[in-house]
This record gives sequence, C-alpha cells and structure tokens, in this order.
Amino acid sequence: MAQQEETQVQMESLAQPDWKAVFDRFDLDHDGEVPLLEFRRYLADQSQRQLVPEHVLDEILARADVDMDGSLSYAEFLRMVQGRVGSRELNPETGGRMRLLLTRAAYSVVPKSKRTRSYVDQYACCPPPVFMVLVSIVEVVLFIVDGVRMGGVTASGPVDTESVLIYNSRRRREAWRFISYMFVHVGYVHITTNLVVQLLVGLPLELVHRWWRVAIIYLSGVLAGSLGTSVFDPKVFLAGASGGVYAILSAHLADLIMNWGEMEFAPVRLLVLLVLVGTDVGVAVYGRYSGAPENSVSYTAHLAGAVAGVLIGNVVLRNLKVHRWERAVWWASLAAFLVLIAAAVIVNVAAPDDFYPKQEI
Repeated sequence: MAQQEETQVQMESLAQPDWKAVFDRFDLDHDGEVPLLEFRRYLADQSQRQLVPEHVLDEILARADVDMDGSLSYAEFLRMVQGRVGSRELNPETGGRMRLLLTRAAYSVVPKSKRTRSYVDQYACCPPPVFMVLVSIVEVVLFIVDGVRMGGVTASGPVDTESVLIYNSRRRREAWRFISYMFVHVGYVHITTNLVVQLLVGLPLELVHRWWRVAIIYLSGVLAGSLGTSVFDPKVFLAGASGGVYAILSAHLADLIMNWGEMEFAPVRLLVLLVLVGTDVGVAVYGRYSGAPENSVSYTAHLAGAVAGVLIGNVVLRNLKVHRWERAVWWASLAAFLVLIAAAVIVNVAAPDDFYPKQEI
C-alpha cells in the first residue's frame, strides 16, 4: 500500500514535466530523433517493467513510430506521452505509468555520462540510402550521353570544354556551373574512381547519418571545389564530382574522430579511408599533369572539397556521444565554412575579368 501511494505521488508530481527536456536527454546527438531500439533498451535498463509490462511497452513503442522509420521524433514522442499511439488512445492508468517510466529513465537510471552506443547499431535501411545511388546513376547516364555525342571515350578523355555543365571561370556568371560540373567526367578512369569511392564511403554514411546529411556534405564539397578553383586555379576547366567525393571522404574522417570510441574496427576504417584518399589523389594528379592541354582539369577542387567536408561534417553528422569540447568545434566549423564560402563568393563577384585568364586549348 505504501509503495502504491508513493508511486501515485510520483505520478502526480510528474504529471506535467518538461517533455522536451526529457526527450533531449534521450536524444544524445541532438538531431531530433531517438533510435527506437536504443530507446527500448533505455527503458528496459530502468528495470521498471512492473510499471508497464514488457509486451505492452513493445506495442506502445511500435505504434508510436508512426512513420515506421525506426526512430522517434519529438512529435511522435509527445503524442506517446499524451496517451496517443497510432490510432489508439492509452487508458489513463497505462498512460500515467508510461510517463513515469519515461521520466525515471531519462533523469535517474541512464545518466548521460554512462550512455554509450555502438556505431553498428545505428545502421538502418529505412529510409534507404538513396542520395548517393541517384547521383551516381545521373553521373553515369550523362557520361554515356557525352561519350555517344563525342564519338567515344578513352581512359583520360575527351572532355567537351563547350559543355553547358562544365565549370569555366570566365563564364562564372552562369551560376549553375558552380554545381553542374559534377556531372561532367574526363574519361572512364575518372568517373570509375569517383563512383567507387563515393559509393564505398557515401553509402555507409547514409545508413547511419541519413541521406539529407550526406547530400548537404556532398553538395557543399562540390560548391567549395568550384569556388576554390575559381580563386586559386582559374586558368583550367573544372569537371567531375571530385569536390563532393573528397567532402564525403573527409567527412568520414570527421565522423571517425567524433565517434572513435563507438566505432567497431576504427583503425581498419581509418586505413581503408587513407587508401581511398591516396588512390584518388594519384588519379587527380595524373589527370592534371599527364594529359593533353584540353583535358587539363583542376585538382584544387579536391582540397577545397576536403576542407568543406571536414567543416560541414562536424556540423551536420550525428555525434553518438557529445563531449563539451565538441560543441566548440561545432560552432568553429560552421563559422569557418561560412567565412570561407563568403570570401570566395566575394572574390568571384568583385574580381575583374582580366583576373581570369582565358583557358589554353
């Protein structure tokens, strides 16, 4: 009887807690989502199954995940604590016990300093990793179209310097070129290397961090690549997705640093990453200096894309265990990226035309 009265008092005192604060304690990486399996483990670790039977808990969590993406958003979480799961309403007693269990788990049993996640646990195919696949398909299709139109391709060419997609610093006012050059590749070695690297590295990132984060990083690298080339190497044409590829590679490095303790086989991952980077650097340097003048493309985009990938990777990728110093890195990375992009844009807008020499063909 005393225990029942104590439970009732606790339930009444927690009737209107700050549910956003409760949710934030489960949302370790502050991305607005809590993986469902991990959330279930938190509640089970609380050892409070006498409040909510295990089969009832499983049913509530399954129905709470309305969009069935394997994680709970704050909106789904709030509907659950309000007693609404799917199309059903929880009875007042079950709803009250569930709210008490959630609050206890968040504030008492699972302190932040002791929560850990395995990186592998975060892999999920729902939603599927669509961005890297779609981008790769478009790149292949346009490469085939260009090859047919130009009468064939070789290992290192040719490239249509009059293409409406390729980046030409003297035509920089055609703003779409800052992004569209990613769809033009110089020979089958160039596109094959880019496709292999971006799929090997990009797909695992999408499985953990979701497609939209990878898309932001990839496109940021593409933009940084064209802006950087326009400022530091304006005499060459720019073609290929290497800016985006390097952004993905360097973002994976940032991911390794942030989540080293949660990653299985982290040293092996680092070694594979370095091999991929080394291979792509070799191909880039070879293409820059060994080809014919008309096939001369810039590898400044690789460096600019890599810098963008590290900076934006620190900002948008999920961090499985947030340390205090990493918040400072987050703000510093965002500020550095915005300053660099703004500076490059200003140079491109303000520089006179004679700053950009005509490309030699």
